[in-house]
This record gives sequence, structure tokens and C-alpha cells, in this order.
Amino acid sequence: MLLLLFITLAFGGCAMEDELTVIHPKTLEEYKVQMIDFLAKEKLVVDSARVGYNKGNFRTVTDSTNLKVNYLNAIIAAQVIVNKADITIGEIALANKSLAIPGKAFWAGLWISDRRALNDSIVAASALNTITLAGDSAGRVLNDAKTAFSSAISKATSTRGASTSVDLQIKTAIATLTEAKKTFVAAIIPASLDVFVANSKTHITAQKTLVESSVAGYGKGEYPVLTRTNYLNALTIANDSANKVGVSYKGLSGVLNALIAPRTAYIPFVADHRPLNDTIILAEGIYAAAVVGTAKGQVVTVAKTTLNTAITTAKTARETTTLTEGLTNAARYKIGLAVKTFNAGIVLGDLIFDSEALKAATVVGTASGQVSQIANSVFALAISDVKIVRNSGSSTYDQMMAAIKKLTDAKTAFEAAII
Repeated sequence: MLLLLFITLAFGGCAMEDELTVIHPKTLEEYKVQMIDFLAKEKLVVDSARVGYNKGNFRTVTDSTNLKVNYLNAIIAAQVIVNKADITIGEIALANKSLAIPGKAFWAGLWISDRRALNDSIVAASALNTITLAGDSAGRVLNDAKTAFSSAISKATSTRGASTSVDLQIKTAIATLTEAKKTFVAAIIPASLDVFVANSKTHITAQKTLVESSVAGYGKGEYPVLTRTNYLNALTIANDSANKVGVSYKGLSGVLNALIAPRTAYIPFVADHRPLNDTIILAEGIYAAAVVGTAKGQVVTVAKTTLNTAITTAKTARETTTLTEGLTNAARYKIGLAVKTFNAGIVLGDLIFDSEALKAATVVGTASGQVSQIANSVFALAISDVKIVRNSGSSTYDQMMAAIKKLTDAKTAFEAAII
């Protein structure tokens, strides 16, 4: 329509009419032939379907038994209807509709991608994993290598068994399992003790060089001081043990096993934790300087306890290397807000102290310098209310600020009421 309009405008507005698309209805015979052909093709697919890992194979024997029979019966029943001499178009439509539920279930039970190569990789890897025992002697592997390979096999098995796994996911799973197998084979302790010692020394030296060149700190890509130090110390001990005269399979395996825990913990920060660390240091300084009491500049016990809890939570976040930038910023915001709330509590406490002193020094009466009983009572109630906020331990920054405003206004009103 838009094309016709464009041509009309381009050629001086000469009139052109749209040609209507005419859809000719099919005859009964055409519908019948089409349905017979469709049923024949579907029956061929159902008859040839079998259990396996190829695209179009059934996932399980149960699916093959139930889904195949159900759809096949529906197809045969539809064929009987369609082959009637006096069949109508309405009956053909109903026959086609009867295939919907069993047909949908049948196709849903088939793999959408070829998993045969992945299955072969899993079978081979599982066999290797089974015959290679964990231990500290020749032909065996250390526990961490065994665990890592078992985990890789499990992940590949999950991909193989997922009905939604497409060709790219299958290909990726094969590549990942292949690499895991290479790593596992390389971890098998060689029959020669000399080779085992040489390989171990090379590994320890490489890891020690890596750790020594890494940076300890809270920046992105840097390592927590503690985990870096722990791994470096463990590597130093392992290096000394590996170079001892008369080292045995068992002794060297024990040395390598001792590296597993500190090596697992040796992970760099994925986000910049320095701003969070700076805020924690600020909070710790404020906490250390705070004195518990009700005098000016002092804080109630619950306020100090609440700040300490916030600092502990922030420290946990600070040392979590896998924390994303968003979560790191959120942790910094929380500890920063805790500091603001703590400081607001000090301001509120000072205001309470001044207000109580003012109230105590102002006599109720009608003479000059005195206040009415009503003004005194209103001021006392305001002081009592904000004390609850200060002493709560769960009051937010906004609640603290609202309490400060409330008592400031009450103090101003009380002072204005003095005769």
C-alpha cells in the first residue's frame, strides 16, 4: 500500500487501484490429501524415534514408551477418520485437533540438539575418574584434583541432561570437560619419584613467584593482606619441604595438600574496596574515641554497640573478594549511614543535656524568669520523647534528625515562654 502510494505521488498523481488478494478455499479432496500426507510423515518420525543422545532421540525410556505410544495411537485414529469415504472438512479439522496434546508431548520429549559427542566425553571422563584413586602415591591424584574433575563431570552431565541445551552449550561443555581432563591427567602422580619432586618444585616455585608479584591491598585486582600472606607462607614451607633430602611420595603429597586451603582463599578483589576501607577506618576512629555516658559529647551504651555491629558487618563485606562494585558501594553506604546516625545521636544527646539543664534551672511560676506549668510539661514531654529515640539502638538517621528538630523547636518554644 505504501509502495503504491509512493508510485502515485512520483508519477504526477495518476490513479492506481490496489489489487485485492484473493484466497481460494481448498476443496475437501485437497484437505484430505494434505492431512493424509501429514499423518504419514508424522507416523514415520514416531516409528523411527528411539532413545539416545542424538537430535530427535528420546531423552528417557519412559518417554519413549509412553509418549511414542500415545502419539502413535492418535495418528492411527486420525488416519482411520481421514480415510472415511464420506468424511467432511469439519471431521478433518477435529482429527487434526486431536493430535495437538499427544503431539506436543511427543516433540517435547525429544532432544533439540546432538549430545552424542558430549556423552562420549562424559563416559570417558567418568571411567578415568573411577580408576584413578585419590591418594599420595604413584598413579593417584591429590584430593583437590579429584574434586575438581568430579565437579567438571557433574557440570557436563547437567548440560547433557538439560532439555533446553542448544548446540553452542553442548560444544562449550565438551571443550570445558576436555580441558578439565587434561588438567586431571597432568595431576596424576608419576611413577618416578624424581619426576614427581621436579614437577612439584616447578609448581611451587611458579606459585610463589605469582604471589610475590601480586599486590596486597583493597583495590580491584589486589589481594587481601591476610590471604596473600597465608598462601605465601604456605608456599615457603612447601618449598623448604620439597627441597629436603629424602623426601617421599607421602611427604611431598602432604605438602601439596597443605597448599589447597590457602590457595583456594587466594582470590583478588573483583571491585575496588578502598573507599569502603576508608569509611571503616573512619568509623573505627569515631568508635574508639566515643565515651559512654550522658554528659555532653558522650554516647549511650546502645549507640556504641550498634556502631560496633555496623563496623563488623562492613569488615565482612570488605574482606569478601567476590563482592561486586554495586554491593561494595552498598556496604560503604550502610557503614557511612551508621556513622552519620551515631554522630546525630551525639548531637541529640548534647541537646538533651542542655534542655534538661535549662528545664531544671527554670522555676514554674508567674514571676519574671519563670514559666507556666503547661510550658514546663510540654517541654518535659518533648525531652522524654527524644530520649526514647536516642536510647533505642535501632533509630535511623532520619529519626535522629527528626528528634533533633523536635527538641530544638521545643527548647525554642520553652525559652520564648519564660516570663
